[in-house]
Amino acid sequence: SPTTARQLVKKHPYFIGLKWNKLEDTLMFYIDYKLFYLMR
Repeated sequence: SPTTARQLVKKHPYFIGLKWNKLEDTLMFYIDYKLFYLMR
């Protein structure tokens, strides 16, 4: 689910570093969610 994917993405240090930027936050979440979906 998207919620689980977001929890996994939040564990990534670079994601936490970009969290202040909403645009990059959304972009990195989208990229990581796609990678998570493709690799599961």
